[in-house]
Amino acid sequence: MQFFKKRERKIILILTATAISAFILNFLFLPVLGNLSNLNRQIGLEKKRVVKYARLLKNKDQIMDLYQKSPIFSNEPEGNDDDLVSVLARIENLAKSANLTITEVRPESGNNSILLKAEADMEGYFRFLYAVENFLPNLTLNKFTLLTRPGAEKIQGTFSLSINSLLK
Repeated sequence: MQFFKKRERKIILILTATAISAFILNFLFLPVLGNLSNLNRQIGLEKKRVVKYARLLKNKDQIMDLYQKSPIFSNEPEGNDDDLVSVLARIENLAKSANLTITEVRPESGNNSILLKAEADMEGYFRFLYAVENFLPNLTLNKFTLLTRPGAEKIQGTFSLSINSLLK
């Protein structure tokens, strides 16, 4: 007497083949396909990055020209960038480019700070603050006060700037 009939053997064979193919699919093919799609995504990101860098390298001369035309490089004194005279000269150049008139500059006691008193219109103050923030990253604005006088065209302002890691 046979244990299984022909039809039952075929059903068991089909179920075994289905279980083995599901095992192979879930534990062999899907992880490999997941890794391949992850690698394809990373390759696509790197291609975009390379295209961006190639575009920047192609426009290198234009970018350098714009960078050299920024107010920080105009009439800059020769010498070491780490001395106070250079920082003050840069501040003066930024103030001139922003139509800001510096009326008084003096050191503040304590932690390498400079007190500036100036006169300008509101746009001049905005331009100066923007330039200090973007072109002089080693300066931190500690205090900023504006004072308006009735009938005066210019606004008086007081800045307290601290020099970070320039003076030891």
